[in-house]
Amino acid sequence: MAPFVPRILFHLFAAMSSSSVDQHPTDIPLSSLLSACVDASLRGCSVIQSYAPSLAGGGTDGALHKEANNPKSVVTAADIEAQKVIVDALRKTFGPKLRIIGEEDDDDGGDGAGSSAVDEDDSDVELLRMDILAACTGNDHEEREEEETVPLSDYVLYVDPLDGTREFVEGRVENVACLIGIASNDGRAVAGAVGVPFPKNGDDGAAAKEACTYYAMLSDSGPSTFGVYPPTTGNEIEDTENSGNDCGTEPTLTVLTGDSTNPILRRATDVALASFSDTNHVIIGGTAAKLVETARRPNTISILHFKTCLWDTCSTDALLHAQGGRVTDLFGSSLSHSPDSRRGGGAGKGADIDIGFTNVWGVVASSPGAGKAHDELCRAMRADPEAIRTILGRWMGEESVIAEPQAIDVARDLDGAPLSREWLEEHLESRASGCRLKGYTVPEVACVRMMMSTGCRIVLDWNDEE
Repeated sequence: MAPFVPRILFHLFAAMSSSSVDQHPTDIPLSSLLSACVDASLRGCSVIQSYAPSLAGGGTDGALHKEANNPKSVVTAADIEAQKVIVDALRKTFGPKLRIIGEEDDDDGGDGAGSSAVDEDDSDVELLRMDILAACTGNDHEEREEEETVPLSDYVLYVDPLDGTREFVEGRVENVACLIGIASNDGRAVAGAVGVPFPKNGDDGAAAKEACTYYAMLSDSGPSTFGVYPPTTGNEIEDTENSGNDCGTEPTLTVLTGDSTNPILRRATDVALASFSDTNHVIIGGTAAKLVETARRPNTISILHFKTCLWDTCSTDALLHAQGGRVTDLFGSSLSHSPDSRRGGGAGKGADIDIGFTNVWGVVASSPGAGKAHDELCRAMRADPEAIRTILGRWMGEESVIAEPQAIDVARDLDGAPLSREWLEEHLESRASGCRLKGYTVPEVACVRMMMSTGCRIVLDWNDEE
């Protein structure tokens, strides 16, 4: 019998492991997952609020810089503790199989490790609520039972525990947010929770005492869901999708940007300001602060800097789309929040291109009413040779000659990344014919844009090898 002991122990261990895993859901309605994220974001907001007194007088106790002498890269103890509180609660509720990528992870977050790993001692962590959306929307138990359940493995969560850290340490706490975004495996931002630890009071503009969370959930079969929890006077989200200008005159366009001096972003801002006869340029710090304000107000467009990451845009992308808004890169292509497609090997990436989680092609977001400005901005960027060479030269080829508008928003792979010179050269078997691909262009004049499909001609520039 001795030879069978290890096998018996193995089956006993497997049974014990299985029973411990079974306590966590494997399939769940998206509304329940989002409810838990709303609850987790409010817990993160509580952590952030607890650190606010140390900022009196401009104090920055515990502040470090990820990049030396770069005030925009500051990270504080509040960032780290807020992420731990959020991730511990998500792990306690859903177990280790839910993929979570956090900004403050010790590694690149690609496998959900780092500080997003399981905390072995979670006995004092309370389970997250999964009924918040039902309470907000009034859905009864039967309606919730009818909602489709989806495997947790179909989602990835992005956590930015404290967006706007520079704003936080410099005392502009109204621009701080706690973000949890939910993306499907195909890269779509399908839901998000945007916690606001210091919301403004709607009556006098002063900071309210109670934190609130904006939430949104997209639907393929019905209207999207969006709102604020708990309901807070003055912080409601307007129905910008159905708001319009009944007077027949062009409304005022609000353009939100940071304080970047990047010449490409400045030209993009100038284009947006020139697209309407009446415009208002407002400088706001913090990615979420700009995008939440865009979601809350019609006729508003935001232009973000080039160092935002997927954890900055996933939740806010869902919030804007639920309102009928748009979020694209500077050239007009939708953002992809698929983490696995951004690390070489795909059609859009050469072997030496790894963009990590950064939105390297820029971000433009608009609410209903600002679509004209959004379109004109992206069209101008596609006609800007310097912008194309600077941002897309690694993909199109540094030797490419850009002399006319490019349909670079169309020449993308299935994950939304630009086609790379290396990938085209390899798959066209040019090496076997003794040729090297110097680069490519996609002239706008050879592009067809239709309601349901688009197409473009790729012009290849070959160099015969001696």
